[in-house]
Amino acid sequence: MLKIAVCDDEKECVDALNSLISEYADKNFIELDTRSFSDGSELLAGGERFDLVFLDVEMNELGGIETAERIRSFDMNVPIVYVTNYSDYSRRAYKVHAFDYIEKPCKYSDIENVMNDFLASIREKDDVKVSFETDDGTVFLGMNSIMYLMLENKRRTRIFTAYKTYVTSESLNSIMERLDERQFYRTNKNFIVNLKYVGTVQKDGGIILTDKTTWIPLYKKKEEDFYKSLSGQLRLM
Repeated sequence: MLKIAVCDDEKECVDALNSLISEYADKNFIELDTRSFSDGSELLAGGERFDLVFLDVEMNELGGIETAERIRSFDMNVPIVYVTNYSDYSRRAYKVHAFDYIEKPCKYSDIENVMNDFLASIREKDDVKVSFETDDGTVFLGMNSIMYLMLENKRRTRIFTAYKTYVTSESLNSIMERLDERQFYRTNKNFIVNLKYVGTVQKDGGIILTDKTTWIPLYKKKEEDFYKSLSGQLRLM
């Protein structure tokens, strides 16, 4: 579960941000714990560490820039997103290692862009690479970049990433032994899917990935076990 802080002294802005963040979480099946604060002093007094902070620049008690400077004195890594009425704050914001900034009134597209970038940065940071002997030579692929794998025949497996497809002579059994079983699932004898890319599970037993075009078959008898694995992966995100 991701912990997010929203800090703004205008209640309507806090409510709007929380609503947009919740909408994003619902659409992307992400479990969040969002906390609201009315000023920077309240945020700092709690002593909590967060995975992401949305911080208003102009607040009466303690402004956003000053709050960020204090946060950076004990946490240099938490991404801070500034929320402001003025675009010219961006230069000052980046001096305290701002992840991004958005202007009021906040729109869903703003939150979507920030959250997409934030989640991508987490995946990149936590990514574990796996080596494959392919037709192109030895390649090292991050697990998070692998969308799915398909067995074409006993001596030919295709590895599909978001950018390129590779071919290896390895079997799915040997590949599965090296993948994280919390992240990858064998849907039938010919397919392994990365649970991070599951977009829709259809009633007929098929899976549509987040690219909205790739369809992966799911063995009917595996549906219940698949949902358990998918729920476990969502809790890790």
